[in-house]
Amino acid sequence: MPHELTNHQISELKKCETIIERGKDTFVECGIAIARIKDERLYRQDHNSFDEYCKARWGWGKAYAYHLIGAAEVKKSPIGDSIQNMEQAKAILKVPEEKRAEVMEKAAKAGPVTGKSIAQAAEPELEDEEPVIELDKTGWPIPDKALPLFKRSGEVQEILSALSKIKGAIKKAQDEKDPLYAELTFSTVITHLENSYRTIKCALPYAVCTSCQGHQASKCTLCKGKGSISQFAWETFVPKDIKAIREKAKK
Repeated sequence: MPHELTNHQISELKKCETIIERGKDTFVECGIAIARIKDERLYRQDHNSFDEYCKARWGWGKAYAYHLIGAAEVKKSPIGDSIQNMEQAKAILKVPEEKRAEVMEKAAKAGPVTGKSIAQAAEPELEDEEPVIELDKTGWPIPDKALPLFKRSGEVQEILSALSKIKGAIKKAQDEKDPLYAELTFSTVITHLENSYRTIKCALPYAVCTSCQGHQASKCTLCKGKGSISQFAWETFVPKDIKAIREKAKK
């Protein structure tokens, strides 16, 4: 249940959200701001959970928010000067902390430091690590063939975040009766944006396809050959008995 914030907390929330709106590409500032919102639970006046807040306010999954937080922490670490963008940060986050400096040095010797070159430099260091089994949102293992599309979820999240930002700007113009937008029918514009948000959200991989089991069969009518299905498809089209089978298999 949402809880009322103090005036000071509301002010802090607005400061953090302004930073995020202003600097979507400045991952360090965004990471610090979203971490503060999470740690101080500044979302709780209008939202029941941090996950709910991220989805409603920014169009992000909680995992993306944690990527931002982790990336900001890496930037503040001893190797921070070598990290210039989100892709580099995400790549080095997968490396044990004690090996990160060595991996960054190796990547630099090989040429321009990119997320890909960091991942390549890290491969020998991760050989002895226990393999990580990637799971979908239902806790089901993701087949290797379907994994690349699951890993592109951030692309969809960025579009959803942009739509949320546009919707916020339109609502602000409506609330402030901004004369620049006087010819707009606000309810129609907002409805279109909300419909676009819901439609595009269906591109987000949520669960391994229950029909082709993630093998990306071109004739699969459920996932259209993606190997994954959206949350809407999971909740709407997957029979209860299939969901029960998967739930039982996890135990």
